[in-house]
Amino acid sequence: MANIWRTGGAPILSKNGAGGLGTPTAGLYFAGNVAGTPTVSSEEYNGTSWTASADYGTALKFISGCGTTTAGLGAGGHNGTDAVISTYEYNGTAWSAGGDMINARRSNPTFGTQTAGCAAAGLHDSTAWRTQTEEYDGTSWTAGNATTNSHVDGAYGGTQTAGLAVAGQNSGGRITSVEEYDGTSWAAGGAVSTAIYRLGGFGGQTAFVRCGGDETGTALTKTESYDGTSWTTENSLPAGKTFHAGIGTATIGLVVSSDVTYEWITPVDASGTIAATSSISGAAISLNTAAGSIAAVSTIEGAAIKLKNVSGSITASSSINGTATGGVVIITASGSIAATSSVSGNVTYIAACSGSITATSTITGTVKGPPITASGTIAAVSTLIGAASIISGNIVARYAYDFTSAQTAEYRLKDGDGNLITDWTSTGVAEIAVRGDGYSTYRVWDIKRANVVIDWRITATLDYSTETVNIHDSYIDDPISSRIDGTYYTALRGLKLDNLDVLLSTRLASASYTAPDNAGIAAMSKWKNNKLARTSVVGNLETWVLYEDDNTTPALTWTNNTTTRTRTKAT
Repeated sequence: MANIWRTGGAPILSKNGAGGLGTPTAGLYFAGNVAGTPTVSSEEYNGTSWTASADYGTALKFISGCGTTTAGLGAGGHNGTDAVISTYEYNGTAWSAGGDMINARRSNPTFGTQTAGCAAAGLHDSTAWRTQTEEYDGTSWTAGNATTNSHVDGAYGGTQTAGLAVAGQNSGGRITSVEEYDGTSWAAGGAVSTAIYRLGGFGGQTAFVRCGGDETGTALTKTESYDGTSWTTENSLPAGKTFHAGIGTATIGLVVSSDVTYEWITPVDASGTIAATSSISGAAISLNTAAGSIAAVSTIEGAAIKLKNVSGSITASSSINGTATGGVVIITASGSIAATSSVSGNVTYIAACSGSITATSTITGTVKGPPITASGTIAAVSTLIGAASIISGNIVARYAYDFTSAQTAEYRLKDGDGNLITDWTSTGVAEIAVRGDGYSTYRVWDIKRANVVIDWRITATLDYSTETVNIHDSYIDDPISSRIDGTYYTALRGLKLDNLDVLLSTRLASASYTAPDNAGIAAMSKWKNNKLARTSVVGNLETWVLYEDDNTTPALTWTNNTTTRTRTKAT
């Protein structure tokens, strides 16, 4: 199943433990729990946003339902004191009372339609764990055969003759049990791997999706699909959820609770094309199109996007945006990123084995590379923007051969004089060739430095190697252009540095240079800044003192004859 989650319209009222029914484009979210208090509030969804609808018949929480927005059914629930037996029917405009259930219950599976519904299991109070089944014909309820488990706060779906109850809890705690109903009796289905409750889901007995829930006290993002026999892991919810209502089928559905709606969609149509004006958003998006294209003006947005487009193209004016440290990954075997396309993200990795990034394409991101491999090209006026954009031939792969397999390989960079540039790190290192003899090759894309020594090591096995790459000596009077060659400067930038490209010795008039009288300057500074005082007068003879910076210690002392106007030399 290639489905993904995307965020839909937020519900008007933040609540949980509410009932859900209908479809993702005509859904109903009714009653529920608002900060511990049951509510009558109901809302309808049109595939984009929620709008207020008629209030439920009575304020209830931990309720369930089935049917459509023109023929819906709500059964059981909790009024804040105890579970109830009430049933209400919805006609698209208002709720009206239906036939009461035989057994009061809440947090129970309910599935089917308004005229062929089924309510099973659930909880009456803290000690009455239900296993009774009841069927509804549009007027009254009839007792059926019991379930094996209570499935309180479990997921559910299907019809009156092909129903499904998934996990939940019994008096002993969370359960893994899955039970299937054939209209007469219940039988065990394929159990979930870990006991879980407070989960949501949608679909039928042979095609069902369950998501979220609580296994150990934490709201989960886990999503799995059921084929009538076993469970398969699917793309996770954008955030952990519990007590959420599920609406729809295994192909297209939604879950809603608190202040968020998550939609379960199939992003690629049967022919493998994401059509023009399509919009796909989600926290983690993975698309696989075997032969199709991402068409013009399509928009794909998410925190972590991965696209595999084997023979198609990302066509003009498409916009692909990823914002998390997973970034955007695009692999096109023979296709192109076309003119005016925009690809942006914190991490953008593009491998086009024989395709091109064509004219006026823009690729932005914090880290990118390598943008093109094999026979592809980056065409004229393409723009690559980022803190470490890798362009044309500046990308160089460094390899460590014959190292022990399945280890953490590290490398470090030093300059030609042995000075450390980058200390030991495993960032960006990949094990790319695993041999059958227990040895592998490890690779890192160099940081566009040509004047380096690269050391490799695996400390666990004492593997070690050194590679010298384009080492040349640099003297103080080397032209600057020779010292930046192979680093982050391009030839174009080098042209702009011509005014600096001269010998350092020409910067000083060395033949006429005289060092300043620093001692004299310091003494003059004392005359300007420090305390000067006449300390005594004897007849016509004055004594003067210039003090140190502390204004206490004498620095210089002399006498002055006021009659002859002469003074002694300061000492």
